[in-house]
Amino acid sequence: MGKVLVVDDFDAITLIVDTFLNMRGYETLTAYDGVTGLKAFMKDRDQIDLIITDLNMPRMDGLEMLDKIRQSGAKMPAIVMSARSEVDEERAKKVGVAAWIKKPLESEKVFFSVFEKVLAGPKA
Repeated sequence: MGKVLVVDDFDAITLIVDTFLNMRGYETLTAYDGVTGLKAFMKDRDQIDLIITDLNMPRMDGLEMLDKIRQSGAKMPAIVMSARSEVDEERAKKVGVAAWIKKPLESEKVFFSVFEKVLAGPKA
């Protein structure tokens, strides 16, 4: 199983996502904002298969963090979780957002449906 970087400024969300993933055999790294997420990524970049991030966080938002990660040459997929419905779709696509999950997380089933589709990659 792969390693997933989970970035969210709400501890409860990070704990839920971390628990969901650990129950399915995924190893996780967690961070509480874009700055610490970027540092965690740079430290373990070769081991991370997927990034799950909140959109709005203090110090650095999720899209800015993903932009900096993409500038480093990384290409793994990313999922953004957000309670906001208005999103700069062009910017999100540019930084590699493969899917969105609306917060609050409604169920483990919905979360894993999106998660597994993103990990499977685009269909040819």
